Amino acid sequence: MQYHLRIARARPQGSVDIHSVAFSAPTIAAAVSHSMEVVDSFLGDQPGVATLTSAYRGPVWSHRQKMPARPFP
Repeated sequence: MQYHLRIARARPQGSVDIHSVAFSAPTIAAAVSHSMEVVDSFLGDQPGVATLTSAYRGPVWSHRQKMPARPFP
């Protein structure tokens, strides 16, 4: 099955780096595992977010790393 991983990382100047990868994986678990490796490599110790989607299932996995807490209404 085809998956699409998008990762966003904030730059110190205020802009954003975005990394996008399309790949195949035999299971959702394998896709999430691969995505975690790619996210760790791209973000390192920096704050950022990642989403994994498939055309068949839609959103599959998301990750927030060192991001400020979301405000609650």
